[in-house]
Amino acid sequence: MFIAFIFLARMLGPALYGTFDYSLSLIQIIGGIFFELGLTLIVTRDLSMNNLDIFVPALWLKFAGCLLGSVVMLALGNVLHLPLVLALSLVGYVAVNSFTNLYICIFRARGKMYGETITVIVQRATLVIMLVLFYFGCVGGPPSLNECGAAFFLSAFVGLILAVFLVKIFFQSLIAYKGVTRVMNKVRVLIKEALPLIGVSIFWLLYYKIDIVLLGMLSSKEQVGFYSSSYRIMEACFLIPLITANAVYPRLSRLWGADKNAFSKDLKRILLGLLVIGALVSVFLYILAKPVILLAFGAEFSPAVGILVLLSLALLAVYPGYIATQTLVIIGRQKSYLLISIIASSMNIILNLIFIPIWQAKGAAVSTIITETMVTCMATFILLNCAKHERVI
Repeated sequence: MFIAFIFLARMLGPALYGTFDYSLSLIQIIGGIFFELGLTLIVTRDLSMNNLDIFVPALWLKFAGCLLGSVVMLALGNVLHLPLVLALSLVGYVAVNSFTNLYICIFRARGKMYGETITVIVQRATLVIMLVLFYFGCVGGPPSLNECGAAFFLSAFVGLILAVFLVKIFFQSLIAYKGVTRVMNKVRVLIKEALPLIGVSIFWLLYYKIDIVLLGMLSSKEQVGFYSSSYRIMEACFLIPLITANAVYPRLSRLWGADKNAFSKDLKRILLGLLVIGALVSVFLYILAKPVILLAFGAEFSPAVGILVLLSLALLAVYPGYIATQTLVIIGRQKSYLLISIIASSMNIILNLIFIPIWQAKGAAVSTIITETMVTCMATFILLNCAKHERVI
């Protein structure tokens, strides 16, 4: 995806790239509220613990959420002044990706990580190939926003088809039909359990995407482009904690129910390791911010260098924060996770409203540093407090 966004930015330039990412962020916030429904962590956890009946109800709940979310998002598109064709493509991209993520839960929970690997590589490669063809003029003239949006949607569709195909080959019993009454009963139970995480999804989407939206509203699309390009490099650096979290989440879920001492030891090692690696990556990115920006996006995006320098400081908190927050779900503290997401997103909005008018994109970066640090500190404090009652860390 990092490579895809490099080609996207180079083709469109700062202003149009800012328009694209502004539209995508808005759709991810509003549409994602309905699309994700907090299901990913719960489905992965339950499948890891051999609760196979959860998948079909989750699939039906996902379908209902995506249908409702798509209608709401498209209805609001005109109010938010989003380009219609681009909005259609990006709504489809986000909705289809949410289904793919649900199927990927099976690969993670059942220890078949190669299924996720194949799906993600093929999906991303499809997107990159289409954008490369646009970039070198192999398909018509200069690409428009609409063509780029269509490329995102088509790549997501390819990923979903592949994920469903692989799941049916390796895990057919997980998607067997269970009867309407039984499925509906499971759906009601799942909604009740997922309700706190639905709130988490809402506020985390606000937390991660509201800076781009507020930049688009309070500043210019060029500033969105500069901030977004530097944040894409940050997202590439998130690969290490993201992969770590995806790989260890099923194991930690099993250990929490079977051996809390082993759970405690593993969690300590993971948190410490990510803290050290995060510090090293932060220093590396802080020093090499200028050549990284110029190499990836070109001289047109040179104002993003100072933004990346600031954002690199947030990695110290982001790396251990990935595991710390997800561990709250494992130990049944979804409400604590929800509280953290509410506080973090609210604080992020307030800080962005204060800092963006003063420092523009750099103000959004400062807000990110403060809120990321706050999230990790709050999650760690809750885990330490839990340790007084049960051996957690």
